Amino acid sequence: MIRARAATRSIPLDPGFPWEVGRASGQPVMRCFQCGRCTNGCPLTWAMDHPPHRLLRMVQLGAEGEVLVSRTIWLCSACHGCATRCPNDIHLPAVMDALKQMALARRVRVGDRQVALFHRLFLATVARLGRMYELGLIGLHKLASGNLFGDLKVGLLMFTRGKLSPLPQLIKGRGDLRAVWRRAAALRREGGRQ
Repeated sequence: MIRARAATRSIPLDPGFPWEVGRASGQPVMRCFQCGRCTNGCPLTWAMDHPPHRLLRMVQLGAEGEVLVSRTIWLCSACHGCATRCPNDIHLPAVMDALKQMALARRVRVGDRQVALFHRLFLATVARLGRMYELGLIGLHKLASGNLFGDLKVGLLMFTRGKLSPLPQLIKGRGDLRAVWRRAAALRREGGRQ
C-alpha cells in the first residue's frame, strides 16, 4: 500500500483499486484525462463532496477509502449527462453504481446514510416487483429512516394529483427476473472469494 502526502494527512492508496473498479463497472476508468466535461454536465455537483471528474481521478490514484465513503457516489442520479459528454466513452453512472455496490459489500460507512438506505430499498423493490413502485418505496423509506412526516405535504399533493399509484404494477416473468437477481448475487459472492 502506497501513502500519498496531503497537506494535513496521508491517504492510503491501493494501486489495484482502479483496475478493480474498471472490472466491476466494465468501464475504462484509466482513460480519463480530467477534461472536466462530466462535472460541467452534472446537475448535482453543488451537493457533492467531490465533483465527478475529481472522484474519477481519486479512483485512478487508488484512494479507495476516500472514494467509498464519498457522498458523491450516493448523490449521482444517473442522469447520463456525464456519459454523453465524455470524449473517452466512460459511462460514469456505471462507475458510480459499481462504487455503491463495493461500498455496501465492504460495509463501509457511507457518505450519506439516507441515500444508501434508499438505494437498497429501491433495488429490493425492483427485485421483488420487477419495476419501481414509488408509493411502496416511499413508505418503506419513511419507516426505515424514521422520518415519517418529513415530506407529508408534498407526498399528499403527489398522491391527490395521481402521480403516485396506490397499487404496484406487476410485470410478467417476475420469476425469471428473480432468477437473474439470484444469479447476480451468486456471481458477486464468487467474486468476493477470489
